[in-house]
Amino acid sequence: MKFNNILKSVTLALSIPFVFADQKEMTGDCKEIVDFFTEKNVLSSIPKCEVDNNGNVVSIELNSYYITEECVKKALSYNTITNLTYTKVGATPSHNPVYNNFPPEIANLTNLEEFIFSFSGYRSYAKTSIPAGSLKLSKTLKKLIIAGITATQSNIDDIATLTNLEYLKLNYFNRPSEEFSYEPLKILHNISFLELDNEGYFLLEDIPKVAYESYEVLNHLAIHGHGLDYISKYMAYLKNLKYLDLSGNNIKYILGRLNNHEKLEYVDLSRNAIYEDIPEFFNNYKNLKYINLSENQDIRGKTINNPNLETCIYDNKYENLCITDKSIKCLKDNSYSYNLCKTDNDNDLPYTTNGQCNSKDGKCQPGQCCSKHGWCGTGDMYCGAGCQKEFGNCN
Repeated sequence: MKFNNILKSVTLALSIPFVFADQKEMTGDCKEIVDFFTEKNVLSSIPKCEVDNNGNVVSIELNSYYITEECVKKALSYNTITNLTYTKVGATPSHNPVYNNFPPEIANLTNLEEFIFSFSGYRSYAKTSIPAGSLKLSKTLKKLIIAGITATQSNIDDIATLTNLEYLKLNYFNRPSEEFSYEPLKILHNISFLELDNEGYFLLEDIPKVAYESYEVLNHLAIHGHGLDYISKYMAYLKNLKYLDLSGNNIKYILGRLNNHEKLEYVDLSRNAIYEDIPEFFNNYKNLKYINLSENQDIRGKTINNPNLETCIYDNKYENLCITDKSIKCLKDNSYSYNLCKTDNDNDLPYTTNGQCNSKDGKCQPGQCCSKHGWCGTGDMYCGAGCQKEFGNCN
């Protein structure tokens, strides 16, 4: 779900009476926090709170719709918190949140392992910013998700200090005038999950070095909204990738760079400028379940003939693409009008399944002829004048 749609769900949640799901069962630190929020009449700003077996709060969710600075300080005063989700809500025509800061207390959580920060504005294009230095969080942090911001170079510099980070997902709106560099992140070597989603646009010359520096563990890579048009030879190092989504860029050549990525399960390269033949090595990728090559300049050659492939998306505009085998699972019920691939020996065409014989439907069964009208059968009507010997027998 796009984070600029979060407000709809937040507004809905706040429009009904709020009941803390486990309020009667609250114990330990969570009971203390919930009681405090209840006393301040802002219970809806703490939708989740969990404790460990010792009653220490370990996971908490907060939103800023009604929250006050006093409540923020209270909720984030527990150093046992390992998981934190904080949603900053923008002003609406009917309500203006009283607390609009990025809570500085987050930096004091020395046991924090997962942090999710998102902004939900009244307008879909509304974004917020995070002050310089605010993301210099505990080095225990392993998972960081940030959404709905306009990112700055200082934010990236701060993230680079999180040397144990394994999961990084950034959703931001930056135009060319708000460009920044990912170069500082190259010192991070443990990133197994990386998503960079720019709802604005500015050009990246190549995949950020942080991906290549984490080549031993990186298995999930997605980059959008950066006009990537070049994929370097270093792509070969990312052989542990299982998930690759570089859709919506300007890439011209990449398929040939994926020749040693046998662990791939999901590939989305749609909405690029790829002008390339489909390499045959995709036929041997046993883990590949999904591939989307639609909306490119020209995908050529043969469709992927991989029996494990469940979803394969091409584009009807590709005039230089042919189907290798219509019985492949992912091509069943498709609407593509490609011809069947021709080989050095046209008898290598698959047998027709509908009685029609041509380059699209295939050749006739053994002993049958293909009539001049393109139908399989026996007798002079099929095997006589006009019989098409490339698709069956002829007298």
